[in-house]
Amino acid sequence: GVFEACAEVGEKVNVAEAVGYCLAVKDDVEVGRMKRSSLISAGVFQKYLVRQLEEILDKEKKITHEKFSDMVDGAILDPTKAKIKGVKPGTVFSSYPPIIQSGGKYDLRPTAASDDSILHPGVILASLGARNNFYCSNIGRTFLIDPTEKQARNYEALHAAHEAALNAMLPGKPISEVYDAAVAVLKKVALHDKVTKNFGSSIGLEFRDSAWLISPKNTKPLEPGMVFNLAIGVQDLDDDPNNKYALLIADTVAVNPSGPPDVLTSMMKKGLKVISYKLNDEEDNEAEEAEEVDPLKDEGIVENDDDGDGGRRRRKAVNTETGETAEAKEARDKHQRALAERKLKEARDRLDKGIDQGHGAKSSEEKSMNEYLAYKDPSQYPNLIKPRQIFVDMDAETIIVPLNGIPVPFHISMIKSASKSEEGRHTYLRINFHTAVSTNTIGGRTVNAKTPLFTDKKAEFLKELNYRSANSVNLSETLRKINDLCKRFKTRQAVQREEEKMVEQDELVLIRNQKIPTLADVSMRPPLATGKKNTGFLETHKNGFRYRNSRAHGHIDLLFSNIQNAFYQEAEKEVIVLLHFHLKNPIKVKSKVTRDVQFYTEVVDSVVKLGDQRARAYDRDELEEEQREREMRNHLNKRYFRFTKAVEELSNLEFDIPYRGLGFTGAPRSANVFLMPTMSCIVDLIDWPPFVLNLEDVEIAHFERVQFQLRNFDLVFVFKWFEKTPTKEKPEWTRISSIPMQDLDGLKKFLDEQQIKYYEGTANLNWPVTLRTIRDDLESFYADSGWDFLDLHTKVAGEESEGSSIESGDQGFEPDASEDEGSDFSSSDSGSEAGSDSDIVDELEGDSAEGEAELESDEEGEDWDELEKKAKRSDREKGPDSEEERERERSKGGGGGAGKKRGRR
Repeated sequence: GVFEACAEVGEKVNVAEAVGYCLAVKDDVEVGRMKRSSLISAGVFQKYLVRQLEEILDKEKKITHEKFSDMVDGAILDPTKAKIKGVKPGTVFSSYPPIIQSGGKYDLRPTAASDDSILHPGVILASLGARNNFYCSNIGRTFLIDPTEKQARNYEALHAAHEAALNAMLPGKPISEVYDAAVAVLKKVALHDKVTKNFGSSIGLEFRDSAWLISPKNTKPLEPGMVFNLAIGVQDLDDDPNNKYALLIADTVAVNPSGPPDVLTSMMKKGLKVISYKLNDEEDNEAEEAEEVDPLKDEGIVENDDDGDGGRRRRKAVNTETGETAEAKEARDKHQRALAERKLKEARDRLDKGIDQGHGAKSSEEKSMNEYLAYKDPSQYPNLIKPRQIFVDMDAETIIVPLNGIPVPFHISMIKSASKSEEGRHTYLRINFHTAVSTNTIGGRTVNAKTPLFTDKKAEFLKELNYRSANSVNLSETLRKINDLCKRFKTRQAVQREEEKMVEQDELVLIRNQKIPTLADVSMRPPLATGKKNTGFLETHKNGFRYRNSRAHGHIDLLFSNIQNAFYQEAEKEVIVLLHFHLKNPIKVKSKVTRDVQFYTEVVDSVVKLGDQRARAYDRDELEEEQREREMRNHLNKRYFRFTKAVEELSNLEFDIPYRGLGFTGAPRSANVFLMPTMSCIVDLIDWPPFVLNLEDVEIAHFERVQFQLRNFDLVFVFKWFEKTPTKEKPEWTRISSIPMQDLDGLKKFLDEQQIKYYEGTANLNWPVTLRTIRDDLESFYADSGWDFLDLHTKVAGEESEGSSIESGDQGFEPDASEDEGSDFSSSDSGSEAGSDSDIVDELEGDSAEGEAELESDEEGEDWDELEKKAKRSDREKGPDSEEERERERSKGGGGGAGKKRGRR
């Protein structure tokens, strides 16, 4: 055949290594699928395997490893058993049969299997892996039941080795260093000779790639986008008086472009307090048992479930204020510090290479005033012009005003604003014009980029005209026409600017001779027609979608290449089920230019009738209507879900499903809406226009108004293009207001998982001014640690130091080594707490020479009359200038003494 002929002519080459490299390095889409698969694995582990294990231990059930493995395998195939949302049964499979081991028989190889032995308390090893969208993931944990001190120390050493291996997984480093870093930690406790031959391998489409093992002989470099199954285990430990045992920790880990890697299965914690159980110390356990915190519930992957299993004998260190473990908070803070360092390094590198700050640059879309012409010559003047009267020519978009009795035309593009006022019997009309100062640049920045530019900036300009008339009716009608003309002109200009930014799309390649995925009876937003006429068919073709509306006699094409985000949101608590597409480049729907297109079907009538209440508690008709509504809702959800799966098989498009469990209320615009995070966005798709925030475009996030006495806070996102001059289409920042305070910790965890550095403050910032100041001197901004000025503790310290120098006239505060240890300027938590009381005492006693006499506590204070006489005598001695200055200070309300006291440390 052909292959035999090619084999005889060509040279045989082993392509396994090259193919393995292609599979090892993953793009953003593949990493996203790996994250979703890992979330499912961690969810089944946390919400099913751990719960079942605890029930077995509490009730002392007899169950074999094999049967337990089958139960966990069933939960992977049907994630609803683990209360995992957004994943339908039949879309998830097991990467391998779950492995359960106990009772002294342990096998740490990937090919191990669960035997038919009874599950035995002591040391229990559990591993499982889910496969979603063809991508595998893995997680493994050790559970210690009534552990000895030696077992606890060995596990802590294994945990430290696992963390050392994670810290060594940096891009560019050889894989062997990961193995060596873990072995170096285990060598300190004499466990290095008990480790396995390798610590896992690359994972993705294949569960295990032998060419990319984490072993001491593999010197291949790590690259961003690689995902590994990091499984570190020690075996044949014989310090247990009953049996030998083994320990294992396994996670799915993704290598970042810089900094530590992402642990994709970090939902299931692995600290000693989390995986250890004490069954024989019930009294002590009941006294110390705290409420369990479910990290998956905060991530929005699982439903809330209060199963009331108060008999659980699991102890966990919990922060009662924030509702999370101290270990989790410490890990998140550490990750945030690493994110800050990484972003600062990337920004400095970007600045060294050179960036376009975009200050005052004229774009190709801006027009000049010379392009607008009222009339070519006086012969085109309207015949209705009257002497000494303002005339508005709506057709020519021109205003003709009398100047010294001569009618002078001005195109509407020159008019900035118009207003009317009345004084006595006369009415005044004021017309303001654009000038070079108001439309060009001031201080190197564009003031008003929406108006046309003047070509001759040195020419003389008319700024305003004022007219007076005894007839208010004429001027009122003239003002109305001017305002209408300005509005019409600005609207047309905005549409033209949007159309200029539209990119011409390729032709849609239709599939004609075979069955294609189609959704019938769907409505569209923005609408092609009104009412019931706005329904049609959504068809999937080779390179995009086509929406046909026979009643509106039109169609809309959406190409896969122009879709930036695709969302599927089922009708659970809403009245519609929808598909939403956020586009890279805008398209035109009828006369509207939009970047968001949505297709939806109403489950029930969205109009709520007043007084529509059930007449009786068990009205048969209404019960049947509710049942029909539930059936319709389930039917539409399944139909839309099948359509999304058919589209994903036909193309490389992947639909994102919002996490309802992590949803929160907030006001991205003027009204409060319910916002839901997805894998890469924060969205509100029900209200129109929709809100879609791509987290990959976010540089940093800032929590504002975070105070104990407030019920709500605000969240500001600064986009990555903040270094350039903002436009209406690409603002430099956005704010979500009025978020309930109980959602603060959940949002912090979510942003940390999305690799977004966040800061926290007690007040709202003037972000346009702040970002403009940063753009004016980017070098100094990044040299001064970049965004660290947003940090709450650093900011407070800086404000106090600045206030002291401004109000009291002293020089800036520079702490020495001794003062820094106990002051609130120290970066350590312990120093800040220990120094808080002493700072208050120092402030009350007064630690400066200038305020010492005033604040001395053992002297009797003088009354106000005596202090006033002394002040006047001092002013007379200093001269009249000082007296005037003193009066000005008093008129400001309160003098400078209190200011000095507040600003001084």
